[in-house]
Amino acid sequence: MEKQEYQFKNSYILIFSLLYLIQGITQSVLAVIIPIYILTILGSVEASTIAFIGSIVGIPFILKIIFGGLTDKYGIKKLGRRKPWIIAGLTFAGLVWILMPFLITANPSSSIVIISIVGFFSMFGIAMSDTVIDGFILDITPKEQLGRTQGFTWGFRSAGIVLGGPVILVLMLIMPLNLIFILIGILTILFGIFVLYIEHVEKPKEVNFFRNLKLILVKGENWRLFSFSFFMAIIDGVLFSVISLFILIRGGLVGAEGATLEMLEADINLYEPQAFISSIVGVGILSGALLGGYIADLKTRKLSYYLALAVVTGSLILLIIPVPVVVLLIFVFIVGLGSGMIHSSFGSIASGYSREYKELRSSYFALSASFVNMGTILGLSLTGIILDSMSGITSDTYLIYSVVFIFMAILSMVGIIPFLTLDPKIYEHKTKKE
Repeated sequence: MEKQEYQFKNSYILIFSLLYLIQGITQSVLAVIIPIYILTILGSVEASTIAFIGSIVGIPFILKIIFGGLTDKYGIKKLGRRKPWIIAGLTFAGLVWILMPFLITANPSSSIVIISIVGFFSMFGIAMSDTVIDGFILDITPKEQLGRTQGFTWGFRSAGIVLGGPVILVLMLIMPLNLIFILIGILTILFGIFVLYIEHVEKPKEVNFFRNLKLILVKGENWRLFSFSFFMAIIDGVLFSVISLFILIRGGLVGAEGATLEMLEADINLYEPQAFISSIVGVGILSGALLGGYIADLKTRKLSYYLALAVVTGSLILLIIPVPVVVLLIFVFIVGLGSGMIHSSFGSIASGYSREYKELRSSYFALSASFVNMGTILGLSLTGIILDSMSGITSDTYLIYSVVFIFMAILSMVGIIPFLTLDPKIYEHKTKKE
């Protein structure tokens, strides 16, 4: 590949960061605002329904390898391979958000179905753009600026997840929630258009995507990594949906009969406490990501993962202890901390494997991320099944959620089995010759 003259501008980092910010806000809205939105509209809802909605919304992220393959192969001559897919994905996601309030207003009794469909298609556009943005960053960012670029984008995405709920609460003081949904849709489209400002660059050497993909899929070592990826974030969906609802129940803000959630008062505002709880989880995730990355770089990836797994499983068990809500919030922060540590350690491990395939690095990482998202969907689906099954056995809400948390702790521990089969020479930076 011949070296090309390319002038990378710092403004490109800002544009990429804004794209990740809107991703974080969208995910925050779906996890933090939507469950309360449904409860407010219908008056009561099954906890398992919230979990199943989360699993449906996460399905598009399984398709990241397909998006990666498409953007590696197809583009528009004047716009390159990356920009058309980013604009198309975010425009589609934005239009879906704009339409949602009108659909629900016209059919409030069908709000669960509408939100499930809207969530699926909005995340379809977000997942597409997310995959392509990763590739675009790798295409144009100089090696010496790659760390700063990834740091900024990850920080903005985390900020969107952590601050999305509280910011929306502030906006709700001056405008109705339905109008906020429309505003999110407009910003999603607008931020997507910003990529037109970025100068694209094409690889002079054509990459044979399918030949390289075959090489990846036939190698057993890669399937060990994919198995690890599958179990790595299996409790992610539970973090923002089930745990926050459990805290609302324990705090006496939401009524519960078994696994059925009910509004205690018609005019009660649940958005504020829900956003507060989710912010605690989000701050824990961000802190854990920084801590996990620090340990992975200065010590070993293996130590980072082991510590993260211990924190996650231990904190899930802590949640079943009958303690005051204030103490539960501390436990919730620790759950988020462990989750962030696992994500950062996984990122360093998966990156080591991705670098083994020079022509398909972004697609390899997208494929491993697809397995992560499959695991998250499985975790949410199993949580919904357990909630449904336990509600048929007992009406004791505390017992039902305790079983969920214990099961999630056990399930997350399963990930250590494929991890032990991975080759440290591939993922440990200190075992490689520089």
